[in-house]
Amino acid sequence: MPDHLHDAGKKEIEKIGQHIVAIDKKMHHLMERIEEIDKLSQN
Repeated sequence: MPDHLHDAGKKEIEKIGQHIVAIDKKMHHLMERIEEIDKLSQN
């Protein structure tokens, strides 16, 4: 595989990785909110 193609692929993978991290943080935040709502609705 030519170098410039490999570099482009690596950049794409890094971009996807950053998106996954961002989504993961949002999911974690969402789960915490859901747990809070769950506790409130039990009282």
